Amino acid sequence: MISISKNSIKQTLKQYLYEYRHIFKKRSFNIFYWLILSILALEEVRSIKFIYDNFIKKYTVKTLNSLYYFLS
Repeated sequence: MISISKNSIKQTLKQYLYEYRHIFKKRSFNIFYWLILSILALEEVRSIKFIYDNFIKKYTVKTLNSLYYFLS
């Protein structure tokens, strides 16, 4: 049986997205990372509030306003 780390998706995604790090500031890169991770995990995007309530709020201390500000 192949052992897969619990953090393997997070690590792989962060490594892939790290190539685009120079485009963002540190805080906005972190928000970008959480948005992409939540879209992949939920497999649907009804709204930013839906993503926030069902994923981001459970795993991080980001606020809904910070997501809206990043996307504006």
